[in-house]
Amino acid sequence: MDSLKPPETLKRSGNVDSNWRTFKQQFQLYITAMGLETKPDARKVALLLTIAGPQAIEVYNTFVYEEQADKDKLNKVLEKCDAHCSPRKNETYERYVFRSRVQQHEPFDSFLTDLKLKAQSCNFATLRDSMIRDQIVFGVEDKKVRERLLRETELTCEAAIKIYHASELSQMHVRTFSEMAGAANVSDGAAVGAVSSQGK
Repeated sequence: MDSLKPPETLKRSGNVDSNWRTFKQQFQLYITAMGLETKPDARKVALLLTIAGPQAIEVYNTFVYEEQADKDKLNKVLEKCDAHCSPRKNETYERYVFRSRVQQHEPFDSFLTDLKLKAQSCNFATLRDSMIRDQIVFGVEDKKVRERLLRETELTCEAAIKIYHASELSQMHVRTFSEMAGAANVSDGAAVGAVSSQGK
């Protein structure tokens, strides 16, 4: 376990908010996996900054704390990093991005995962699941599945996901049977050809 590879350096380009949230989770998992939860906070802060990289250290050096000792408290440092990397979001814009997300020639689970990630920034609260459900109905590529979902009078997010997965499985079975039937036809054709040749 001592050789467990630490997370990659924090990326400061692209979607900084998303990069930070991913890095933060990876760091917290790393702390747990390495059994460092009970180690002094100062050591964990040092580890955080070492892994995050030089640019993160520069940002850390600009933080102002109410008490000087707070700079060595992990939760205080993480709060400062949260505020720096994830400033107050434009809820209207975040919801627009969520509502614009449709399935684009990709596996359904990939589409669903991205919807769930985007929903985190939308402040949907208790409406989260119903909003994801609605976007699944709106955004899926398969029109037949959409029609199936729209027929449900009390459709939940969980039910919508199950229906789509069942449809995917059914389509996979149809393809498998078609391929097997095609192979059988080729085999039968070859056998008939061989018999015909022998009869000449």
